[in-house]
Amino acid sequence: MFRLFRPTLFCFTLSFFSIAMAQLGPNGATASFKGSLPPKPSAALSADQEAAIEKELALVKAEFESVKKHDRSADAAIFIKAVRYALDFDEWYDKKPEDGVKKANALLDEAKKRIAALKEDKTPWMDGPGQKVLGFYSDIDDSPQPYGVEIPEDVQIGPKQIPMWVWLHGRGDTATDLHFVYSRLMAKKPGQFQPKGTIVIHPFGRYCNGWKSAGETDVFECRDDAVRRFNVDEDRIALAGFSMG
Repeated sequence: MFRLFRPTLFCFTLSFFSIAMAQLGPNGATASFKGSLPPKPSAALSADQEAAIEKELALVKAEFESVKKHDRSADAAIFIKAVRYALDFDEWYDKKPEDGVKKANALLDEAKKRIAALKEDKTPWMDGPGQKVLGFYSDIDDSPQPYGVEIPEDVQIGPKQIPMWVWLHGRGDTATDLHFVYSRLMAKKPGQFQPKGTIVIHPFGRYCNGWKSAGETDVFECRDDAVRRFNVDEDRIALAGFSMG
């Protein structure tokens, strides 16, 4: 297991754990949030809109079967799962239903592109600097879990080991798989945290759970996945975050 911190590193001291940990009640409420988690949809899709997405999702899922044993199949599976969850749990939080449809279709289009590339044993989304959204299979339940990666222009991925920061996002009651993956897929500009000469990864952590339980495990597992992909120096990995992170 890689060490997340080293004594010689200059690190931020963060309140990663709270003395009073809020526990979910039977209705999904916590001490600080009285509604359900995730909340009810703000722009639910019509039956016809959902049916159209279901049809496309079934086609993409069928295509995925041919590459599911590929080492990088999780990079495509994260899109399928995100759309599946949005349909199953009514995770539509945009201003209008058409925006939710747009997000779902964008994720399915990207899944199709990645599946087609994997059939040729290629991963073009890994090439070059910029914003990326990647996936790994959880050791907990074998589910595909997403995470974001920022590779600055001044960082070259190659034989030389590089440092890495793990950035934990803040609270977001509507930041489900669909919205997290879409935001990472469509991101064009780097985030606010931009340490020079290092990559930054953004774990998802299974939604807004305070980085507890499976959410905490996901942080370490996406860290390990990124270390293997980008030749990260295990002695130069640090952790920071915002608010809940």
